[in-house]
Amino acid sequence: MDKDKSEMRVDKKTSMESRSQVVFFRLSVEEYELMRKASEAAGSKSLSSFARFAVLFWLNSHSPGVGPIEEEVQRLRAKFMDFEVAFRQFMRSHLNETGAQPGEGLIASNRHE
Repeated sequence: MDKDKSEMRVDKKTSMESRSQVVFFRLSVEEYELMRKASEAAGSKSLSSFARFAVLFWLNSHSPGVGPIEEEVQRLRAKFMDFEVAFRQFMRSHLNETGAQPGEGLIASNRHE
């Protein structure tokens, strides 16, 4: 996932200097909660950062001139991101329910190597 994020990032200095435009939109309470939970599960530093990433991801995956291979790669990336969010939610829920610490009780096949 880090590679996906880095592909959409612009140099931080350039990015911050060029971010002069503001976009506002309204969400229902349900939409807001869904976005907040997804942002938290994805480990985003803020809702704005998560929204910017999601919009840029969509724009990059729906660019004109994208061929079938690129479309498939983007589809798989989106599925992987969905899986990652679901996995983080599952692990957070598991840790909350069991009181376990991260890494406890997980099978580690490489533990003895």
